[in-house]
Parts: sequence; structure tokens; C-alpha cells
Amino acid sequence: MYLRSVFGATLALGLASVSAFGQVDPSWRLKEGDQIFLQTNNQLRQTTKISQETIISEDTATVERFKVLKKDANRLVFEKTILTRKVKSGVKGPADGSATEKSLDEKYAEISKKIEGSSCTITMDANLSKVIDVQGVDEFVARTFGDKPALEKTLAVSLGARTVKGEVESVFCAFLPDAPVKPGDTWKRKTVISFGTMGEFAADGQYTFRGDEIVDGQALNRIEVKWALDYVPPDKNSGLPYTIKSADLKTEKAEGAYTFEATAGRLVQFQRNVRVKGTIKVSLGGDDTEMNLESQLTTTFRLLGKNPESK
Repeated sequence: MYLRSVFGATLALGLASVSAFGQVDPSWRLKEGDQIFLQTNNQLRQTTKISQETIISEDTATVERFKVLKKDANRLVFEKTILTRKVKSGVKGPADGSATEKSLDEKYAEISKKIEGSSCTITMDANLSKVIDVQGVDEFVARTFGDKPALEKTLAVSLGARTVKGEVESVFCAFLPDAPVKPGDTWKRKTVISFGTMGEFAADGQYTFRGDEIVDGQALNRIEVKWALDYVPPDKNSGLPYTIKSADLKTEKAEGAYTFEATAGRLVQFQRNVRVKGTIKVSLGGDDTEMNLESQLTTTFRLLGKNPESK
């Protein structure tokens, strides 16, 4: 019954030149051999209620390395490697009396140990506007966790190629305008936000360029976004032990902010906050159950020039 809210993977980009008229023109500054480190901190707070209330917390910290393997007129290919992954969890309530914090953390630590060091390749199109292929993720999950079919199905959804693609596009592509922008300009983009093994949200975003802001004494550029969310349940053929029959989820908050350094041509940070509330009808073992759900997910992505875990 637990959400696996792993946002396993995004990437890095270089942004932009500033015109003489104060407009910002986003553009890539990546070359073969470049390496960028993505530090992701994901905080989930979720409350479910059937007959009694259960409160779930899960904090996931991940460091990934993105290396540009190939860049030409047709495509850009990254190699993404998970360097570290740490999960801290907690459960309060009757959801699973055997799942103490210690046992959950030990389970997650075992999974993380197997995941660390794994790599996949991500290919983007000629315009660097979308992911056209992800190779190696689904194969790794099947090979590594195939002896535990239930776990394999769960991780195939929460860590699989579809999730990687959605997160990469959300961070890397979705916020970029089609033309140079000045403070106050707005534009729209569609993307996908993962909801772990509960499915995903089709996100229709309105982006606004806010101009400069001072961060640690440095002038950076800021883009803000607000999304309209449409819930999409997991595919019925996903192999998960349950099926979501219907859902009525209301968005209480869905917004984010991108901070980038135009002079260096790089994204510095992306923060995303999503809070939803409503009901979900779940079918498990042929029995249908309706539960109340409140879920808040706060994610911070930081793009760095070196591994933050290096000593």
C-alpha cells in the first residue's frame, strides 16, 4: 500500500545567453565528455485512511552522474549512473504492523545497495526538446530483482524507463521557452510528474520568467511554474498486486521554480512542490476498497560540477 515515490533520474543542462535587450535566450552548452552531478532530495508525506489513519513518511536522497557520450546534429546521448541512494522512512498507524521503521529502512538499504552503480543511456532528439529513448533501466531491474517478482514489478514502475523519461523531460526540457524571454513573459508546456507506483500526473504548466534574483551574492535567473494536474493510474498490465479502479484527486498545490546561471550556461536548481487530496478506489485480490488520501511531495534537484559525496 506504500507509494514508491522515487524520482530516479534527471539530468543537467547549460542555459543561455542574454541579449542586449535584457532577454534570455536558453541554449545548450554541452560537449562530449562533460560530466554533471545531480543531487536529488525527495520528501514524501502521505496520509491514507480506510477505517483507521496511516501516516507514511519517506525521504530519499540520490546522487547521479550524467556524462555526455555523444553530441551531434541529430542527437545527444547521456550515460546516467546512480552513485548513491539513501532512504529514510516511517509509518504510523495500522497499515502494516510488521513494517517498523527499522525493517523498512533495512529493506530500502538492501535495494539501494543493488541499485548503486547501475547505469543507463538517455537519448534526446536533435532539438534537445524531448527524450526519444532510454536503454538499460528496465533490463537492469529485471536482471537484478527477477528472483523477487513482486519487488521487480514495483521497481519497474517506480524506477523504470517511463519514470526516467518523465523526470528528465520535466527538469531538462519542459520549462524552456521557444524564443528569448524578458521578465513577465509566460508560456505553456506539458510534462509528466511521477506518482510512484500509484501512477502519474499529466501536468499542464504555465511558466513565467521572473528575471534576476540574488542567491548567495550571485545574480541568477528564475522561472516559476504552476501546473494543472490530471491523474493517470498505472497501466492495468503493469503487474502490480493491485489495480486502481477510480480516483477523485484534487490539486491543492502544484508549483515549482527553476534557477539558472545564464553566464555559465547551466541550471543551478529546480524545486517542485505537489500536494493532492481526495479518494482512490483500489482493487486488491478481487476486493474493492475506497481510501482517503492526502499526499505531499517536495523535491529539490541541484546540479553540481563535482560529486557532493566525494571526500
